[in-house]
Amino acid sequence: MKYVTMKKLILSNVAEGTHAGNITKVAAGPITQKYLLCKLDGGTGNVSIAGASDQPIGVATDEADANDFVNIALLGACDTVKMVASGAVQAGTIVIVDAGGKVRGLPVASGTYYQVGVALAGADTNGIVECVSCLPIKHVIAEQN
Repeated sequence: MKYVTMKKLILSNVAEGTHAGNITKVAAGPITQKYLLCKLDGGTGNVSIAGASDQPIGVATDEADANDFVNIALLGACDTVKMVASGAVQAGTIVIVDAGGKVRGLPVASGTYYQVGVALAGADTNGIVECVSCLPIKHVIAEQN
């Protein structure tokens, strides 16, 4: 008797409906590095690299040229997520969106910031940091007199 072992294949966007932690999107511009935070780009539904003041939807798990498909690990909807640190980050640090789709620790300076997770380990500048992601949480730090 012969037995056949079936492996489970998971595809994103095979049909309309809901998505389990990941979604395939079209890159509005080049995504030059893995693990950068991305935002929805206007009304197109495409994604682009998030800036420091943007509310991201997830992390690009690969590089992509403009108009290429890219997998996005949705924030708060999946296991741990790798992100790129813009500066040194320590384990246990709340991480926020920084310029170029990278993350940094929550500052004490006044401003509006979006928390995207908590670092599970430390990382140096431009290093990869594993984080427990969350839906973006807006933090407004008022100027202190």
